[in-house]
Amino acid sequence: MTASTPRQRLVAASAHLFDSPPVSRALRRHRARLLDEALARGLSPSLEGPLRWLITGELAPDDRATMERIEEIRSALAAQREANAPTRGGGPVPLRRVALSASVNRRFGTLLYLCAKAIGARTGLELGSAVGIGTAYLASGAGHVISIEASPDRAEIARETAARAGTEVEVVVGRFRRVLPSVVERLDEGVDIAWIDGHHRRGPTLRYFNTISPKLNQGAVVAFDDIRQTPGMRRAWSILQRTDGFADTLDLEAIGIGVWAGEGTQPRAHDLRGIYGRPRWLHR
Repeated sequence: MTASTPRQRLVAASAHLFDSPPVSRALRRHRARLLDEALARGLSPSLEGPLRWLITGELAPDDRATMERIEEIRSALAAQREANAPTRGGGPVPLRRVALSASVNRRFGTLLYLCAKAIGARTGLELGSAVGIGTAYLASGAGHVISIEASPDRAEIARETAARAGTEVEVVVGRFRRVLPSVVERLDEGVDIAWIDGHHRRGPTLRYFNTISPKLNQGAVVAFDDIRQTPGMRRAWSILQRTDGFADTLDLEAIGIGVWAGEGTQPRAHDLRGIYGRPRWLHR
């Protein structure tokens, strides 16, 4: 048995404390109050259900079945211990690692799904397919999703994942900066939900958003991953929070969400980091 480090023991003890019934009840009341205050300040009611789920963890049976189906696919991918999911350059990266660590986790995957479903999304756009876990979550809530992935090998796995999840997905192979303009140009019905997860730098993130924004429909949701991963992403999120056209921007610690209203709208910025769950350092 491998001995744990002092930090690992501290993390385990703290996680046990945060998971204890008394602390869980207190945190739930605190998180509910944060959400209620945001709603009172004008937060779009279309996202109340998905955000309330972050607090309660309560899902309808059909939503839970969707989540479990996708997680079963993730587990099946992770079980292929000898398989690789190479990057665009062809370097060997274990499929297991991509499925378990590099792909969207269950919590944010479910949030994406619930957001798409709550706004009645018809068309979704994803930047960064990986092996299709986040793609499947997004497409389970939206009618049709176009996902862009630079690696042909990962794109093929993502197509298979989407098919196994029973979702309607088109995976486009290519670098974002090269293929995104042409993909956006043919979205005649606009974009209802977009998930930007890749190339975590200030300039590219803002450029991709600016390419997509003319096609955003009223009430569209735009999600940005890893908004605190790098100094550049922190600067990008600081700009996006104040970007003209968003009605609301939501800070959920690792992820940022904007609700689109159209040109001339000044966003209300909501700090909802407290409703995500445990402190970030406890997410092992």
